[in-house]
Amino acid sequence: MSFEYSVEQLGLRTMEQTHRVYRSGLKERDETLVVDGYHLKAPSVRIIASRTNRYEIGRVAPRVADYQFSYVGPVNESDSYGYVFETQARAETSYAITELEIDGRSFLPRSLRFKIAGPDAHGSGELRYDQIEKYWLVVSAAVSAHLAHGEIAHETMEWSNYHFPDSLPPSTFESPGAPAALPDAAPLATAAPPVTPAGAAPPTVP
Repeated sequence: MSFEYSVEQLGLRTMEQTHRVYRSGLKERDETLVVDGYHLKAPSVRIIASRTNRYEIGRVAPRVADYQFSYVGPVNESDSYGYVFETQARAETSYAITELEIDGRSFLPRSLRFKIAGPDAHGSGELRYDQIEKYWLVVSAAVSAHLAHGEIAHETMEWSNYHFPDSLPPSTFESPGAPAALPDAAPLATAAPPVTPAGAAPPTVP
């Protein structure tokens, strides 16, 4: 599969980047295309031999073993409908889902609102998912965190241009050489423990 994502960070550091990613199994090619509005003449390329998809719905959705669920009510939008549940973690963790919105057509999580808490920061955010062809994939993420020294950090991410070729040539995952030195775009909101979703299993995630 291939896709693009953009990331914007404000507060602790300020940066904007756009990436194009190619993924096959655990292999990943990450091309940085745009940095702070500047389109690179040649993408900066990173080849990752073993990449875990931290946003895969089966890793982040809450499960009954870890959460208590309380039904809140239905939600209707212009082109969709769903059902909202409050969730309460059964044990204290640094990352916890606080609210879950189930899509009314697929009965899969469409929105996951969460909180983060630790010695250096606390805050909240949201992950949103949608059906792309036959897959249920992340489309956006946002988080705001209050830092220990008083600053507030914000991050937003958006995914787009998903494609699902039957295969990718082996050269896709061959290193072109040392990448240019660029700021690290590691997301703020990626401390979610790997969990499995409650209820129906998600569609195949590439």
